[in-house]
Amino acid sequence: MKTSAIITAITKSIVKMDRILVYRHTNPDPDAIGAQFGLVALLKAAYPEKLVVAMAPVPGHLAWIDTTDEQLVPPPKQRT
Repeated sequence: MKTSAIITAITKSIVKMDRILVYRHTNPDPDAIGAQFGLVALLKAAYPEKLVVAMAPVPGHLAWIDTTDEQLVPPPKQRT
């Protein structure tokens, strides 16, 4: 799959969703946390009508970078 097709597929998926939860790997280093929060900031700017949340707690020794706001995520709507 070409890069442009991948980007198109990702964009279509984002447009369909009401909320976007951004995860990263466990035992993160500062680069992983920075990438996660950078992506959250980009998505919030591009899709202000959507709930965009950084998930997974930041380890205490890296809390100076930022903290996640996963407690803001409401449960998913029930589909009928």
